[in-house]
Amino acid sequence: MVAARRDGGDVGTAELADRYDRSRRTDVTTRTLAVDLLNRSLLSDFVPMQGARGLSLFLMQRIGTAAIETGGAMSTEAENLDKPSRSSVAERMRLRRGLRHVGILLDVTQIEGLIRKGYLGQEYRDDRCALAFAIDALLSDALVNEK
Repeated sequence: MVAARRDGGDVGTAELADRYDRSRRTDVTTRTLAVDLLNRSLLSDFVPMQGARGLSLFLMQRIGTAAIETGGAMSTEAENLDKPSRSSVAERMRLRRGLRHVGILLDVTQIEGLIRKGYLGQEYRDDRCALAFAIDALLSDALVNEK
């Protein structure tokens, strides 16, 4: 596509689209399957599955970080794997400020409770940011602003 565009050719031809589809299909399929497997493992109560999920995510982060730091080339050299990733640097900064990131699942009754108690507006029930602020306010009122 890049060559066709650079040379002034038609980037919308069927042949070019088929070539692009063939070149991307494996990548897209493997990523889709990996995300699906990670999502399914998140819902599993089987403890070894949760451990495998955590280890897989850790390794993907470390390998991805090494690839970025080496200009895109995959590398497993120790010096590349030991460098802190941007996300681990950000995590250390949050820890210094006393913040921890916690992902939680909310069911409908809990969201309704946040609305009923005035922490969340009805129109924001599907807004992730609004839900996070509502839970933060609830926890602050319950644990920090105790009377």
